[in-house]
Amino acid sequence: MLPARRLICSRLTAYLALVILSLGGMQGCRSRGWNRVDLQTMQRIMGEMAMAEASFSERGFSDSLRIIGYQTLLARYDITLQDWDSSLVWYSTHELENYTKIYEYASADLTNRQTLLKRRIDSLDNIQDRLRRWYAGDLDSVNLLRDSISYYPAGSYVERTFEYTPNVDYGGGTRITFAVRVHGQGAKGSKPLNLSLHIALTDSTQLSKLLTLSRSGLHELTIELPEGKSMRTAYGSLRGFAPIAKGQLLAVDSFSFARYKSLSPEAPAEEEVLSVGEEENAPEPL
Repeated sequence: MLPARRLICSRLTAYLALVILSLGGMQGCRSRGWNRVDLQTMQRIMGEMAMAEASFSERGFSDSLRIIGYQTLLARYDITLQDWDSSLVWYSTHELENYTKIYEYASADLTNRQTLLKRRIDSLDNIQDRLRRWYAGDLDSVNLLRDSISYYPAGSYVERTFEYTPNVDYGGGTRITFAVRVHGQGAKGSKPLNLSLHIALTDSTQLSKLLTLSRSGLHELTIELPEGKSMRTAYGSLRGFAPIAKGQLLAVDSFSFARYKSLSPEAPAEEEVLSVGEEENAPEPL
């Protein structure tokens, strides 16, 4: 089977050809009282009309509901459905070359939308893979914002937390980093936000770090696990209030956990290993 995104795009292309014919035939005769839509506007809107047709067909809308949908879409451009239908007929009858340009431009528009959609789907696939690895404990870092960006209106309470228990050993020398990036902090009416990271160790002790955020930007808390210690659970939080200035928003676009594995020292090459006597006679560094 075709992947979902390829199937969607192939259907949209087919619907584009269908909508040019079907819309043009809905009012085949030109009636009085309509205004011809200029070529550039026709080109710009055709892609949207094709996508609307695809959506309506997928949902099984009746003709009456489709007409309402088309009217709603066209109203954003101050165009009536009669203007649109009659313009399609006019271009197909009097300016076939421009009629073809409408189709070509709309096809290019759909191709561009397909590319953007593919990038977004690929990005979502990557996020899902990282989350899967996160839950499996096999991960070096992950952004914990499933909604990409979180917005908080002026004066609202901000609270985001995470808790993570790995399925693999996070031993001594491993560095744990909790990073948060905020926008809008430091504006008029801002109060400090509190960022905290806590590491519960397997010996029932705990390591903690706290940070007060008074400005926008990226903020990090890092804890290195002591030798001979292992992490059981990591948890952290961002708490406080969004700036109270009217119209001000606080945005959080990164809320991530990272684990940096400790590096085991490599054994020196045989020719680099010095005996005790050779080490004592080694020249002093300049």
